[in-house]
Amino acid sequence: MPNLPEIQERIDAAVDQASKRLAEANRRIWENPELAYEEHIAHDTLCEILEENGYEVTRHAYGVDTSFEASFGSGGRLMIFCAEYDALPDIGHACGHNLIGIASLTAFLASASVLKMTNQPGRIRILGTPAEEHGGGKLDLLHAGAFEGADVALMSHPMPHHYYHETYGTVGAAGARLVAKQSKVAHYHGRTAHPAANPWDGANALDAVIAGYNNVSLLRQQMHPDQRVHCAIIDAPKRTNIIAGQTSIAWQCRSPKISDLHKLADRLCSCLQAGALATGCELDLKNETAYSDLLVNDTLCALYQGHMASYGQNVLKTDPNYIQASTDFGDVSYALPGIHAMFCIPVSEKGVVTHHVSFTEAAGTEEAFNICLTVGKCLALCACDLLEDDTKYNAVVSDWKIAKSGST
Repeated sequence: MPNLPEIQERIDAAVDQASKRLAEANRRIWENPELAYEEHIAHDTLCEILEENGYEVTRHAYGVDTSFEASFGSGGRLMIFCAEYDALPDIGHACGHNLIGIASLTAFLASASVLKMTNQPGRIRILGTPAEEHGGGKLDLLHAGAFEGADVALMSHPMPHHYYHETYGTVGAAGARLVAKQSKVAHYHGRTAHPAANPWDGANALDAVIAGYNNVSLLRQQMHPDQRVHCAIIDAPKRTNIIAGQTSIAWQCRSPKISDLHKLADRLCSCLQAGALATGCELDLKNETAYSDLLVNDTLCALYQGHMASYGQNVLKTDPNYIQASTDFGDVSYALPGIHAMFCIPVSEKGVVTHHVSFTEAAGTEEAFNICLTVGKCLALCACDLLEDDTKYNAVVSDWKIAKSGST
């Protein structure tokens, strides 16, 4: 088995050879932001590079139109690199998912190069995972069996440079705790009437929305400091001379652990139902996607931290604080061991976080692209470690079991 410097040299050479096409793909995805389940350009762009490199690609995999899959190797353990590439409405790649997709593609190409050199047992796979921002593509893929038989899942996510640098002097974190999230949409059905001539005949669906909103505002006093509830009215009356017969409001609640999230979601439901009761309206409450919290794997994080250090990049092993954001990779982390590393990219505006137009600009820079190549190399090195070393892999599994047991 080659030593680490030899493996690293092989990875560097493979990434250097692919870097021009990876840069073109990154630019194309960034310039053509696509929403959840509509990522056709991103899907085709990543598939084309895989096919150019001789890999057989399953397009539209697992019944998800903008998912894909490609694999290499035989026998041994299976590592999956998750590639995201969906964008946000109006502000494009303000969460940097173009970089996520490229980092995972880099990791796949790099680790495949190592397997070709060593001929050791082991399998790697890249899985296109659309719709992280809305819809939960990884949940669709989990339910469709895309992760069955896999041993470890790996991916990364960009963050603004100041997020870690100002507090810790680092350029990212190998492990980050993201919170659980539940989405709901409340549809209120009332009765229209004239607000001046016969208001007593109406049941005001707008009042139901407002009453439910006020109830949630009262609930906030009893919420834990690390819990969140937020909303957007998505259907409201446009005229003042009609009592509203229909309204809709979308809600999200977040909590560090999935078990506590369920309790918070139940209280949210009670608030919304009380709004309907108080106004004489009917409530149709739809549950949308719920994301589990993200489990952190100490062994995997230590491996990634060490490999980043070998490229001169200082990252935290684990972010000590919860990040008030959610990901469908949280559910993957409950199904099998995984890493969701955070890497920093420069932003032009101080204090900017993700989901901001300035972060969109940052995600399209050459500097951000070069950073994501390094991240992809380190994800590949982690995968190679776990394919070859039973002791490291067994430690990863042990950490995963401990993390799962502590989450309930």
